[in-house]
Amino acid sequence: MGGVSPCRTVSAAWNLGYRLSPAVWGMGLGTELAEAGLRAAHEQAAEVPVTARVLERNPASWRVLDKIGLTHVWSGEVPADDELTSGVARRIYADRPLDSTLLDQLIALG
Repeated sequence: MGGVSPCRTVSAAWNLGYRLSPAVWGMGLGTELAEAGLRAAHEQAAEVPVTARVLERNPASWRVLDKIGLTHVWSGEVPADDELTSGVARRIYADRPLDSTLLDQLIALG
């Protein structure tokens, strides 16, 4: 499954996401889903940035985002206020430069 949705608590950005069964990893389906999500976001509201948050330890996801033209805009550990994500290193990608307020909001999502 995959696609775009409005970022939760961040109204000024799309969130691109996808999840695939390990049985189909390496078949290009992540790239296909990500490309379709990016296209849909641009068709629906081209003025809204498309963003993606991925785990630092998942280089396969970085490659997908690089392939579809998103740019790596931030890396670091997420805020320590959630026991599931505390100290988890993440990356944020976007289809355009982000202002500092929006980037800070995306980082705070964890």
